[in-house]
Amino acid sequence: MIARYYRPEQGVFLSLDPDPGDEDDILTQNGYTYANNNPVMLVDLDGHYAHIVIIAGVGAYRVYKIYKVYKKYRKISKKYHSNSKRNPAIHHGYEIYDKKTNKVVKVGISDGRISKKGKSYRAERQVRKWNKRYKTDRYASRIVKTNIRGRYNALRWEKRHTEYINRIQPNNKLSPPFHYRP
Repeated sequence: MIARYYRPEQGVFLSLDPDPGDEDDILTQNGYTYANNNPVMLVDLDGHYAHIVIIAGVGAYRVYKIYKVYKKYRKISKKYHSNSKRNPAIHHGYEIYDKKTNKVVKVGISDGRISKKGKSYRAERQVRKWNKRYKTDRYASRIVKTNIRGRYNALRWEKRHTEYINRIQPNNKLSPPFHYRP
């Protein structure tokens, strides 16, 4: 291919096109035009498919915009923050109890992972914090219920289990500073 110079004010090339063009299309036989005065460099060397490049570019841009809208919609409609009652994650319920009296001091739920030892990471973190605060090794945790589907069901389980604990421990009801909800 020979380098050709284009004059945009006039919409024509200054040098003759070496491609003779098609016999059935008069515009392509003019040696000073290029793809109907549409210079697309390094894409269509003979100038026969310049319009397809433009249409493909517009189509790709529209597909990209549709993809962005889809991605935004999916992000809004599918994701719930972990504290939402509509959160569909699998939860587990746990108890923190006093090792000396064997009385339950807190009932809780978590959608976090369960350790290899069968303990809740969240409950164990609370136990460590309480034992450090009271400078003792008095509290421990255990998982009571697993595979509770959804936060709404987990909150219902927590409320029912708290009522159950308060019934079987009438002298030692769950209350602050350890248990706040429900």
